[in-house]
Amino acid sequence: MKIITTLSLIVLLSTTAYSQIGISYHQSYLSFAGVSYQLGERFNPEFRVGANTLLYNISPELVVNYQFIKKTEYQVYAGLGERLQIDEGLVIPVGVNIYPFENRRFGFHSELAAVLNENNEILRGSW
Repeated sequence: MKIITTLSLIVLLSTTAYSQIGISYHQSYLSFAGVSYQLGERFNPEFRVGANTLLYNISPELVVNYQFIKKTEYQVYAGLGERLQIDEGLVIPVGVNIYPFENRRFGFHSELAAVLNENNEILRGSW
């Protein structure tokens, strides 16, 4: 139900037709791969799955990020989402994307995310 609410919010908040697909891999103790689809100028929902794990332990995660600083060389974002299966709970990511080359199709990112549930409170860092 929370995921349906989040997806509905994404559709309501996107008012322009601009979009861009992104692929990411976040290296950390809780590594994950993601696919994002930029809606409008600042909203960036991302579907993520756990990596470096057994197939039946893949933990899906859906987050919606908002880019509150958007420059050509870097972007700073924060978001809200939900993680399912292992360490399931609320996800609150804060991160930066850096584009050091003239071709802005490739960049680097770093993110800190709080994963909160009734059993654990995890601070996950990735790059």
